[in-house]
Amino acid sequence: MKLRPLIKDQRIHIDNHNPGKPITWDWPVGERPDDVHLDKSMNKKVHGKYVKVRVTLNNNQGANIPKKCEREDRAWMDAYNKMMEEVHEILSNNEDIKNQLVEDVKQSIIEIGPQKRRRAIRKALKRIADHFGLPDEKLFSFKMVTRGTFALYYDDEISTYFYVGIGNDYAFYLGEGNGRDFSRRVKGKKYTFRRA
Repeated sequence: MKLRPLIKDQRIHIDNHNPGKPITWDWPVGERPDDVHLDKSMNKKVHGKYVKVRVTLNNNQGANIPKKCEREDRAWMDAYNKMMEEVHEILSNNEDIKNQLVEDVKQSIIEIGPQKRRRAIRKALKRIADHFGLPDEKLFSFKMVTRGTFALYYDDEISTYFYVGIGNDYAFYLGEGNGRDFSRRVKGKKYTFRRA
């Protein structure tokens, strides 16, 4: 299942450390992108707040530090610490896969480019889905929506849908759920991909 436990009952997105700004596609050949990170959130709130962790994938900067009000909430911190342990265990046990995921994010963004090529988007979503154990035979649908493009997978063994998408902000979004869940998670303006 590779990295699938990262999206079980939760959601993630992979982007840069500049919220609201897209990952650029013009990295020098042979270099890794700067500060690509994974944001992981629980689908439900703890005391009215979502539990969210941010982990850098391509260097050892570590994770985000919760706000003071969150640190003072014992139940919230327990959920946060449990999520951090889970993320570190999965990523440290799959170091090669994690490194390849960063390279695949880089390569995908370069191929998609500013023109947002449809064929490159489809290939990128397949490439990213593979890291999370979502094979082609589980692909249910592929759609372009106002906030981006997503592939919907159905795992009939556990009767669950998973989405893997790329938003107009060049961030990758993954989680349990459907296309509506993808559209709700994507940040930024609602505008359509220009078809290549």
